[in-house]
Amino acid sequence: MATVALSEEHYVYECGGGVAIRELVPVAADDARKAFRERAEHDLTGWTVWASSVILARFAEEQGQRLLGGSCVVDLGAGAGLGGLAVALCCSPTRVVLTDYNATTLGNLEHNAAANRAACASVALEVQAVDWDEPGSWPDTRGEHTCVVGADLLYRRSYARKVASVVQALVSPGGCFVCASPAHREGLPVLQGALLRAGWACEQELQAPPEWRENPLRQQGGADGDCGAQREAQRDGLFPELGFRSLAYPLLVQVWRRPS
Repeated sequence: MATVALSEEHYVYECGGGVAIRELVPVAADDARKAFRERAEHDLTGWTVWASSVILARFAEEQGQRLLGGSCVVDLGAGAGLGGLAVALCCSPTRVVLTDYNATTLGNLEHNAAANRAACASVALEVQAVDWDEPGSWPDTRGEHTCVVGADLLYRRSYARKVASVVQALVSPGGCFVCASPAHREGLPVLQGALLRAGWACEQELQAPPEWRENPLRQQGGADGDCGAQREAQRDGLFPELGFRSLAYPLLVQVWRRPS
């Protein structure tokens, strides 16, 4: 049986003055919990927001302007769109292209782009189906200074090799690739090796500080509804990776610079 969306959840994330995100809850008789699929069209990971997307959004809000301002920014594997939309709201890019491939993910990505378009009206905001195995599907950024961002793309070694190929093709000379990932992902050293061999330099690596791991959702209601314990419980329920001790589950942001 094909996986279907059982329900929708609507949230507003705090960064950039508020990013409205709709997430989908998958269910199917063939066990929809197996979200990680080898074929892009079957992959369900983009239906919800993952901890690395939160960290990418936090980074965009605090440090993204100096790296991404004035550039065309491609969000690889954008999923629900939080990272790329935070870039659009916080970093003054000229254009943001939100990409993924699963049909339902793309439909939800279109919805979330539309929900936030008015807040970033000065940015050309687009959604595009991109298959990492098909260069003909990759965004056309000729004539633009292009950077790439991505969150939690490296959960398989095979994915890391594909990401390296796409990044190498899209990022302009002197441009950057901002990658947010759990430190333990098996594809991370594969990506690092591929970029180093191609002459790239990792100019920054940081571990998400404690404040980035706090509940990322906008507070609702009065003081009783927003007490610290309740917000921690909400965070731990929706984003358990953010609640883990940082030494047990470090979340990284790396900035890779392509040689000029």
